[in-house]
Amino acid sequence: MSIKNIVVGIDGSSISNEVLKRAFLIAANKEINITVVHTIETTLMETFFTNKNSDEVKQELMMKIAQDVQKLNQFNANVSIRVTSGKAADQIIEKAHDLKADLIIIGANAKDDLSNKTFGSTAHNIAQKSNLPVLIVKNSCQKAYENVLAFSDLTPVSQKSIEFAKESFENASFKLVHAYKQLSDFTLSFYNAMEAKEKLKDKVKNQIQESFEAFNKKVGIENTQLIEAYYSFNDVLLEASNNIENDLIVLGSHGVKDTTAFLQGSTSSFLMEHTQSDVLVYVP
Repeated sequence: MSIKNIVVGIDGSSISNEVLKRAFLIAANKEINITVVHTIETTLMETFFTNKNSDEVKQELMMKIAQDVQKLNQFNANVSIRVTSGKAADQIIEKAHDLKADLIIIGANAKDDLSNKTFGSTAHNIAQKSNLPVLIVKNSCQKAYENVLAFSDLTPVSQKSIEFAKESFENASFKLVHAYKQLSDFTLSFYNAMEAKEKLKDKVKNQIQESFEAFNKKVGIENTQLIEAYYSFNDVLLEASNNIENDLIVLGSHGVKDTTAFLQGSTSSFLMEHTQSDVLVYVP
């Protein structure tokens, strides 16, 4: 599925310009429509703009955003601007569905120097509830993505996430990584199986290797890595994201409705929050 419509959520913070630049870069030389959405939180409207009506505030913000777009839109992408009021996550998701968007791009909350890349509730809610691919921008946008790290649980959702990323960032190099839980000495000892330790571990590894190779035949990535995990998947995958060169991490997720997904819930949220790279979350 090629990208035709992108919804970009901005909040006026320093990361917003990087979000816009990333959207324009993705749309460069392609027939892609970009809709920029800025939401005024209702409480802020009531607190800080009591002397103006909502239409005045929205018009002023529209003009400010239009100036930013004109300055940053070096590829002359087709852009429209929407200023709404309410809850940001809800408004962005609603606009994305109304416009039949193929991708949502938002920023992680950050201080002016982009050094504090905290993962806010708006980004989390959109990633978990949109049922659309969501690109979370954490870093300054200097160039197109070059090294994409795809974490996979070998499920159909993960396959779709990788296929979407490969089509969207066709000039990038991809590395496929799968972490699996290996039998620990504690487990083997508990079941009185220490004598067959190496045989049982090899059996687990061979089974996973077979599944991994079958999965990779579907997605076609040359650079792959299997990681044996003896402790928390959170820590193992975060360590991998720090040690393997990448500027984008791809995660597949079933969102909040399916608690059986490997990259769902705490692991998914943990990686989205703690990785230093930009993150593409694919939610079918």
